[in-house]
Amino acid sequence: MTVLSPDMQDALNACYSSLTDQTDWTAAMQALAVVAGADAACFYAEGAAELRLRFPASPRYQHFLEDFLAGGWWRRDHRALRGWTRLRGGNRVLVEHDLITDQEREALPVYHDLYSKHDLTWWAAVSFRVGDQDWAMPLLRSDAKGPFGAESRGLLDLTPHLARVVGIGAAMTATGARDAVDMLEMDQRAAVSVDWSGRCLALNAKAEALLGTDLFVARRRLRATDAASDRQLQALVWAALEARSMAELPPAITIQRSAGLPLVVDAIAAPSALGRSGLKLQTILLLTDLTEPARIGTIQLRQIFGFTAAEARLAEQLSAGWTLAESSEQLGLSLETARTQLKTIFARTGTHRQADLLRLLDRAVRAVGRW
Repeated sequence: MTVLSPDMQDALNACYSSLTDQTDWTAAMQALAVVAGADAACFYAEGAAELRLRFPASPRYQHFLEDFLAGGWWRRDHRALRGWTRLRGGNRVLVEHDLITDQEREALPVYHDLYSKHDLTWWAAVSFRVGDQDWAMPLLRSDAKGPFGAESRGLLDLTPHLARVVGIGAAMTATGARDAVDMLEMDQRAAVSVDWSGRCLALNAKAEALLGTDLFVARRRLRATDAASDRQLQALVWAALEARSMAELPPAITIQRSAGLPLVVDAIAAPSALGRSGLKLQTILLLTDLTEPARIGTIQLRQIFGFTAAEARLAEQLSAGWTLAESSEQLGLSLETARTQLKTIFARTGTHRQADLLRLLDRAVRAVGRW
């Protein structure tokens, strides 16, 4: 195995630290840029297009990207168009003159209007593969430093480490996605978490129960059988991924079903709301079955009435129409324990009979709505 220089080891250690402390990513990427002989660096997944702002980048690269995307330069990015065909599969290093001649550089407006403006005229990139996804670390440096040369081949030594950093980040994302949808299931919400490319990271059991003829997952993407509904669904996912704030999230859409009322799909989390690391980006979609009676969840019960977790679970069962005996069996409690918890619930809500409690819970459901 290649022995890395102390500076390279320090830069990689900074990346590993940033997996748990997202505020350190810009410093970590700057450290990678320096050890690679560049002025700016970022991570970039193939197919990210204008979502590139969501990925880790050094400060100068982030500022450059903002202009690069705002000006629409990404739509005619010769480096991406020519580079990815050669970078796919990982373990490749390309430099500027692998893709373009000096005559072409002189003729293309992007060099005069964008690269020169940021004094980041020279480019190189090293690619690596994580699962089924190709990634790259593009590098930029000033005109004064000149083009990247043969020394850039040494970046190949970094590829297994870069793949490991991103792979760990992806695993952490998947774990966080599962935790998020599981937590929503505690509140009786069907939830699907999708990553930066719109692929499903996790579905909770309640969401999986809604899949079937009308709504399904194909190639890790949530799809609708009804063509118009599917177009709306894909547009919703993409708009949610593009949103930079909660205020920019798109309105909910409906999925028409072959029988019965439609499903409602809403996006409740934007990438910017979950951090700008790029390695922990996800959007959460909530699925609402309009044929299902509205119910209040355990988290809301605890917030409204101050119930313990156990009391909230029992109250939730009762509000769903189960008897005390049925609820105790569902929750794995003895009937005596359930009666004791119910007495405490009465005390906390100021009710004295189960019928009064159910009326109060019904009012609470109407007050909080369907979230």
